[in-house]
Amino acid sequence: MKSIKRVILYLLIMIPLFSDYHINNGKVFYRNDKLEKNKFITEMKSMKDVDIPTFKRLTAFYAVDGKKVYYKGEAVEGIDRNSFEIIRLDLAKDKDNLYFGNNKLDISSKGFSFLGNISNVSSAQVGINTSVYLKNLESIYYAVFDIEKNKVIKIKKIENADKNSFKSLKNDFAMDKGSVYYKGEKLEKVTYSQIEILEKSDKVDDRKVPGYRK
Repeated sequence: MKSIKRVILYLLIMIPLFSDYHINNGKVFYRNDKLEKNKFITEMKSMKDVDIPTFKRLTAFYAVDGKKVYYKGEAVEGIDRNSFEIIRLDLAKDKDNLYFGNNKLDISSKGFSFLGNISNVSSAQVGINTSVYLKNLESIYYAVFDIEKNKVIKIKKIENADKNSFKSLKNDFAMDKGSVYYKGEKLEKVTYSQIEILEKSDKVDDRKVPGYRK
């Protein structure tokens, strides 16, 4: 079972090496390689309304022309072309918002940064974690992504968290000067000493986290 999981993980990592943009006979195509039911599937998609003279491939996932930003061959709706910037393999921003693939996140990009042991240096070749704490000028958030399906599972704004002392820990835990959090939820009347062993463990059972309610 472990060997199968390793193969699937390897394929997910290798997919960006095969998926890519191609220009042929004055048309732009996107080759999309993906896993479906443990099978490797290739789709070749013809892109519409692309301005060929200004078209530019940026990564295996992102491209631009004079007016639009594209992700895996699809135009990203609402994104500002001129301020567009790639943060991670699937994560980007413009002057106003964050985007996960084609999904506009309800999070302002102003003052954006990751929390925890995650580099804030932009890297188009590095994928984003499936779950992450992040902040902007307004608040702190907990986000969960389905990397394989390019879906946003959860965006949780953490109300009343202390931005100056807030820090992300291991295993989806976090804390500030007055509270402890798990998966974006505040654990009422719980101190760090009560979750320290769980935070440092290899795997956490939700049922064993004190004060946590899904």
